[in-house]
Amino acid sequence: DMEFFRRPGVRRKMEAMLTCWCQQQKSKYKQGLNEVLAPFLYLQSEEQNSSPAPSDDEVFAFFTAFLKRFVPFFYSDDFVQLQSAFVFFRRLLLYHRPDLHNLLVERGVSPDMFCMPWFLTLFASKTPMKLVLQLWDRHLERGEPSFFIFLSVAVLTHAEKDVMSTERSTLPEILTSLGIRSRDELESLWTAAEGLHIRTPAPFTARLR
Repeated sequence: DMEFFRRPGVRRKMEAMLTCWCQQQKSKYKQGLNEVLAPFLYLQSEEQNSSPAPSDDEVFAFFTAFLKRFVPFFYSDDFVQLQSAFVFFRRLLLYHRPDLHNLLVERGVSPDMFCMPWFLTLFASKTPMKLVLQLWDRHLERGEPSFFIFLSVAVLTHAEKDVMSTERSTLPEILTSLGIRSRDELESLWTAAEGLHIRTPAPFTARLR
């Protein structure tokens, strides 16, 4: 995957698209934007060309539409929506896994210390590219932007043995390294997230919309 993004032409194209988006939004570049753009650019790679590759204009249109619908945090300079997502994550974890929630509180680890790359890139920063495409296909099909919070709780719960056994000083590092490593893991985590969604009281889920 990385070989594609080392190509000078791809790097120039990515920079141009990110510059264009920032100019359109009259905003400074924010960390994570490149990782959201990357999967859409990757659709132009040879490995993805079983069907006609999207044009540059189409890639940019996909990117901007996806950002607005699923990653709206970049449209706010103060990241208010992102802070709200952290609050909902913490409350969702408290409801379903109070033991994990309380452990993090006791060790002084807050969601913003490890969830930010998950939320800003919908796991693109911690997941192999081909799995990102499969994951985002599911997000697009489901059409529920807030579902990533349930998936985040599922990812944390899946790693509970490592979380429980890790010393306080290295816990943030362990948490930020979590991601989705295989197709089987994606299937398992998505199913777990759907289970969390079903077991969550409707009023809470409604507030996420």
